Amino acid sequence: MNRSNAIVCCLAMLLATTSVVCAQTYQTSDGHAPVVRVEGDSTLHAWHAESRDVAAELKATLPLSAWAESAPGTALGTIEAAVRAESLKSGKDGLDDNMYKALKTGRYPELKAIINVVTTDEGPVGRAALFACDRQVDTTFPLDVTSVEEEANRWILSGEIPLLMSNFGIKPPKAMLGMIKAADAITVGFSWSVTLQDDDGEAP
Repeated sequence: MNRSNAIVCCLAMLLATTSVVCAQTYQTSDGHAPVVRVEGDSTLHAWHAESRDVAAELKATLPLSAWAESAPGTALGTIEAAVRAESLKSGKDGLDDNMYKALKTGRYPELKAIINVVTTDEGPVGRAALFACDRQVDTTFPLDVTSVEEEANRWILSGEIPLLMSNFGIKPPKAMLGMIKAADAITVGFSWSVTLQDDDGEAP
């Protein structure tokens, strides 16, 4: 191997090593299940449904402790999440049945999200690709990041995303022969406690 090839190989190894060091994995904190909440309105009353059956992981290009000081435009990491659709519960069986019918849960059992987090002048934002009923909707929303003072490696990520059901091809549910109809607009909110994982997948 000549000298120039050796230099190229060394640089490639250095870049690969740096990439591995910089990528940090954050997963759900033990004992702190994520919460996804869907809120909406109808011609009769407001409604909401919640799920704690959420699988999620954050691959961070910068430690969460450095996010607040990062320059605008900095790519901070990617969140991938999936919610089992029929784990959303409103506490009312009839509402749940109509919701599952609208979501076509027999054909599409999961709701998924891929969120790229970047810094802006106003703080971190999530650039999200959301998947439901075989449709993709892209949107951007502010992402709140809060450290847990009592636990150095634990953080709370939260946000609210306004959406329209019709953008996913979902017909707002109806009840009582159409006398009660859900509004098209909904808000999807979440709160997720994450902990940095070590190389063995355990919290340090």
